[in-house]
Amino acid sequence: MRVFLSLFCLSLATLSWTQSAQQKFLEAKQAYSSRNFAQAVADFTPLVADQTFGAYATFYLALSKHKLGDHKGALDAFGQLQIKHPAFKQMEEVNFWRAYLYFTVADYVNGVQLATSFPDVETRRTLYAEFLSNQPYATLRELHNRFPADAELVTALAYTGVRTDLSDQERTFISSLITTTDLPSIAGDNFPVIKKERYTVAALLPFMFDGVENADRVMRNTLVMDLYQGMCLAADWLAQEGKHVDLLPYDTRKDKEQTVQILNDNGIKNADLIVGPLFPEPIEVVNEFSKQHRINVINPVTSNGKFFESNNLAFIHKPSYKTMARKAAEYMAATARRSEVMIYFENKSPDRELAEEYTQAIQEMGLRVTKFEPVDVVESRKILARFTHQIEQTLGITDEEAALLKYKGRLIRTRSKYDAAGKLILRPDGTPDIEYYELIFTLNTDSLDHIFAATRSNVIANNFVGALEFNPDSVRLLGLSDWLDFTMLDYKQLERQRVSLIHPDFVDKNNPFYQEFQRRFEARFKRMPSTFHLLGFETVWWAGHMMHAHGKYFQNGFFNKNDFPSVFYGHEFLPGGNDNQRVPVVQFQDKQLKEVNISNESNDK
Repeated sequence: MRVFLSLFCLSLATLSWTQSAQQKFLEAKQAYSSRNFAQAVADFTPLVADQTFGAYATFYLALSKHKLGDHKGALDAFGQLQIKHPAFKQMEEVNFWRAYLYFTVADYVNGVQLATSFPDVETRRTLYAEFLSNQPYATLRELHNRFPADAELVTALAYTGVRTDLSDQERTFISSLITTTDLPSIAGDNFPVIKKERYTVAALLPFMFDGVENADRVMRNTLVMDLYQGMCLAADWLAQEGKHVDLLPYDTRKDKEQTVQILNDNGIKNADLIVGPLFPEPIEVVNEFSKQHRINVINPVTSNGKFFESNNLAFIHKPSYKTMARKAAEYMAATARRSEVMIYFENKSPDRELAEEYTQAIQEMGLRVTKFEPVDVVESRKILARFTHQIEQTLGITDEEAALLKYKGRLIRTRSKYDAAGKLILRPDGTPDIEYYELIFTLNTDSLDHIFAATRSNVIANNFVGALEFNPDSVRLLGLSDWLDFTMLDYKQLERQRVSLIHPDFVDKNNPFYQEFQRRFEARFKRMPSTFHLLGFETVWWAGHMMHAHGKYFQNGFFNKNDFPSVFYGHEFLPGGNDNQRVPVVQFQDKQLKEVNISNESNDK
């Protein structure tokens, strides 16, 4: 009997410790998710020896040290994880972070050695683009000597080689490398460095201008005029820096034939850059013209990757829908506390494309998609009813306390009180006694981390936000920046729920560069700048700086990620890439919209 009691007490103690360790792990994970990395290090450290949570505690301990800048400590922690937990399920991710850290501390040999083991070539390519693209040719040559079979390293070496002043012997080696390996794009993308004192930028936009007598038509097309006005202001600012850009406006009128006539003008064939056009038929003929005459073309307003898919000289100022989805998934995965995701979308472009790309990306990052469904206004109510339920919680509070809770947004209701026999309880004055209760909505899942609602519908977005309003499980919601324009949504509600929004046009209004731009803009034009003013300005300002730094083919500068000038949006183009990789994810904090994935690299980098 004593043996039985001893074993029973031991099992209780073990259970108590397991529950205690679980609580400590959750507290540590919360510190990590809140980006309190110093506290996370302190909380995870005593858990690394725990039999149940030790592996994951070590994993997050390493990441927390990395975030604090202790890269050597992070490497040591990951090394211990591999030794003590060789069967850890996320060992591929461990190897990624070890490689990333080796690159961070400039130990390129160990970084490349680990990267060559990655099953995903795209991951290796991204790492090389970030860390090796701006390394000198000699460094890459030495790495190639050590790892001659690494095709992505060969690509990086070839790209750097064709842009470096090499000896005849090394030039011959690079030429041989290009011709003897499957690198046709290297030879095709070997753009010469053509620098000028002044660069000509042709603006092919649908001004729809018929002359002074029909100027009201121009006034109605305010978005295009705002865009061009911003471009002109950028050219003025560049001139003040001694970097001259001459703008040549052409009216495409949204028409293919009109655009063809413009392209037959000899003047435009001497342009260094084309901005626009904005509509499909003119885009088609301009892309062909761009390829024929080797002229870069950039679209300042679209996120449609089809703009550049057939033309390696075509670029978009914004991120493509694919890039938006992937970058948002990186942030949501890095801050995830659970393992499951639900994805709903309007069954039309581009919402479906966003949802499909997000699904692929989030699954690659280790989360499980349990729902992938189209939704409309009617179905959004039915779908949400499937995984939410409502309970009524009685509150023993006063009228004053109830009023305060209502003011804070809680769903407080009243009802009559009954005794155990079901008889109505009356007050001394004969009126029914009442009690307060709260409506609480919960989710029928313990594993759901977040919902991505790819919709631009006011009603559908409101249904999702409303369903998760009083959600004690803290299931997160990811939406689109279009929601900020919806009249049915309250910004306070978005802040309470910490709703995240993909916002490619986000501008930090507290940025001193923006404030200076706004001051000068208002002084000149006596109005506030619109989003299209900012897009036009930043496109020309960025392109002007890039051309003056790297020549007519500004893509030669994509190899140095620290060399992307910006005033408002930020830019990051990958070598060989055609769309902006900068994708802000924003939340309301203290009544202000703030970017929460500041670095916009995989949020744990």
